[in-house]
Amino acid sequence: MGIKNVTLSLPHIIGGEGNLGVLPIRLSIKERKLLRKSAEVIKAKIDEFEMKG
Repeated sequence: MGIKNVTLSLPHIIGGEGNLGVLPIRLSIKERKLLRKSAEVIKAKIDEFEMKG
């Protein structure tokens, strides 16, 4: 999705041999916009914290 400097995770399939891969999820356009907004809020807080540090 092109969200830089913010780590977001996706569900993974885990088996006896460990991580078997990412569970693909489909997001609607509205969900993608909301995810991007959430990432922007997180990034702003990270930047704010780093400026104080």
